[in-house]
Amino acid sequence: MMLLDILKEKCPNCHQGQVFDERNSWSLIKMPKMNRNCLHCDHRFEKEPGFFFGAMFVSYGLCIIESALAFLLYLILPVSEEYLIYFLLLPILLFWPFNFRKSRLVWMHLV
Repeated sequence: MMLLDILKEKCPNCHQGQVFDERNSWSLIKMPKMNRNCLHCDHRFEKEPGFFFGAMFVSYGLCIIESALAFLLYLILPVSEEYLIYFLLLPILLFWPFNFRKSRLVWMHLV
């Protein structure tokens, strides 16, 4: 249930309200805007200032997993060593909106 709520970006309290304004999690230009409270049950998402400090660690873990998968792809493909840095940075740059949203959702559901 919790994993499904995280994937659907639902409220950790009522499991119905949306956490973010927009469903599009792939806007590379605009920062995702999070609702202050759940529109369904009025649950406050940010409980205190600095609440999402722990989400940075979740985001770091996601970046490590993405970079490890990119490194495995680098090992499989016949690519020169000078392109290794691009293989490691590309997923981090492309997936930052996904990591931002999902890390906050994971932290919100865990705490």
